[in-house]
Amino acid sequence: MATTIKDDPFRVSNRYGYVAFAGNAKDSRRTNVFINLADNFFIDYRDPWATPFGRISKEGMQIVEKFYGGYSKLPDNEQPDQRSIAGFGNHYLEDKFPKLTEIVNIELVQYHHSEL
Repeated sequence: MATTIKDDPFRVSNRYGYVAFAGNAKDSRRTNVFINLADNFFIDYRDPWATPFGRISKEGMQIVEKFYGGYSKLPDNEQPDQRSIAGFGNHYLEDKFPKLTEIVNIELVQYHHSEL
């Protein structure tokens, strides 16, 4: 079984532009992260392990909003399969989802502990 990441204590809500680990239960986080594309306060209560750990700058979110979003409209049985992603990685994604936007570089611009 793969190593999991322990949950962080809750500090801020899942707001637009905040980044958090995805999981499915207490201390279940691994390497999947998501960017909140809206204020998702319901996640704070439904998925308490999804505590934001970062925030994308305003300029960065202008880029994120241009990511290809067509796959979100696929039926559930055609959505990306997490087990296939874990088992086959980018080969699976490139084959099944060739229009997927790829992040190739991330830069830490500044860090203010009080904001997160």
